[in-house]
Amino acid sequence: MSTILKSFSYSTAAWHLDRLVFDGTNLIIGKNTAGKSRTLDALNRVRLLIARGEGLEKTSGFETELVFADGEDEIKLALKISKNKVAREELSVNGKKIIHRNSRSAEIQKEKINPPADRFIMHVRRDTEKYPEIEKLIKWADNSIIRSFIDDRKPTQSELFDLVHEFTPDMKRHVVEMANKVGFPLVKFDTIDNILKGYSNLPAESKAKFKYIFFHEKGIGQPLLLQELSNGMRRTLQLLIMIEQLLLYKSNGDPVFIAIDDLGEGLDYSKSTGVGRLLFDICREHGMQLMATSNEEFMMNIVDIGEWNILVRKNQTVKSLNAANHPELFDEFRFSGLDNFDLFTSDVLNRAASNLFTEEE
Repeated sequence: MSTILKSFSYSTAAWHLDRLVFDGTNLIIGKNTAGKSRTLDALNRVRLLIARGEGLEKTSGFETELVFADGEDEIKLALKISKNKVAREELSVNGKKIIHRNSRSAEIQKEKINPPADRFIMHVRRDTEKYPEIEKLIKWADNSIIRSFIDDRKPTQSELFDLVHEFTPDMKRHVVEMANKVGFPLVKFDTIDNILKGYSNLPAESKAKFKYIFFHEKGIGQPLLLQELSNGMRRTLQLLIMIEQLLLYKSNGDPVFIAIDDLGEGLDYSKSTGVGRLLFDICREHGMQLMATSNEEFMMNIVDIGEWNILVRKNQTVKSLNAANHPELFDEFRFSGLDNFDLFTSDVLNRAASNLFTEEE
């Protein structure tokens, strides 16, 4: 059974995300400045810290709690960073503490230790047999992709090359099929070293010198580099290549998490809805956890409201409305016969949102 993120909370001196709950596939929506992108940025910051401790030296301070389901087990991780140091690190499984650390003391399974102030115990005391829960969280973080759909600078062509270089012919064909399904006329693609295999007069170091992928588009005789593709096709292909990599992880039994900010942004209606349907369908079919954000009407209309998290912000605090914490609201709307988007703009939703906060907040 894969490790699934069930809830996430995050606080800084200037911003507080109340406990946000997740299921297998999730669409996060909300008015502008509600905190959609900020939520994914915060989650990515925490993910990088869990994976490798990356970025701790640049982190001024925050508190976070993540709850995971792993089969019948609940794994809870609570962290506090203050002035680039670890002020709190708590890891528990079904309520039993594995790691307990504050600013005064630290222990792992009741063994007192003295870890460096700028390192997590989960990294300095890794042991696959003694602490398998730590490995599950690090594996989850390593196999997670959190990115903006419109940021086509990452992954770079060199990073994509490293992924595609390991793809089997079937994996490449599947990427082509997915691209065709959403309306992009991709015929084939391959890394330059594979393309140059037939040129025996070239030394091996020349074939591997440049990390390029050539894309062949229907109706265009000359192969194209990534930067020569249209913006929409480039963004979509980057996403599809990463999805194919995640499908490989999933087939190996590893946990998979993907979060895409502004899903489908910049694409026309047909391609945007095609990308949205494809991504949600693949994640549902293969059990890959998905979190996507969008404020587009057509994206809301293709995702069941039971998979929504509607973010609402008041001052520095962000809370959410969803089918779990407001079942009556969502159940009643299902019988209205209206489009999903009408729930987002309804007075009923506005009233429910206003009741989320106390006067003090």
